[in-house]
Amino acid sequence: MIIIDSPYHIIFSCLNENPIFSCVGKCKKSWWLRGFLNLSKEFCPLCHGDLTDAVEKVHFTVLKSSKKQLSLNDFKQFYTLDREDKDYVNTLLKSNVDISNLGVVKKAFEEKAKQDWLEK
Repeated sequence: MIIIDSPYHIIFSCLNENPIFSCVGKCKKSWWLRGFLNLSKEFCPLCHGDLTDAVEKVHFTVLKSSKKQLSLNDFKQFYTLDREDKDYVNTLLKSNVDISNLGVVKKAFEEKAKQDWLEK
């Protein structure tokens, strides 16, 4: 598993590797190849901005990396989950769902996300 910090997101993944793409558009989210199975690799799936090769310490910073499975404590360590989010993540983890790219918008940027890059 890996947990990364990008400019506007904390991103959790069951994968034990760095992301390969980063958005240089509005959302600045990083992505793994798995997220593009049926999507174009030309544009960010979130904000439709341009993608570039992800570079550690430029587009993202690794907060934690381990060969173990993601746990609820990993989420709690880096992001304050409200009750609904905690239940959702717990359900995913108990169902053995591969969480390959679960990004949460940092609290300070929630309004920016709503106005700038999330579909209305």
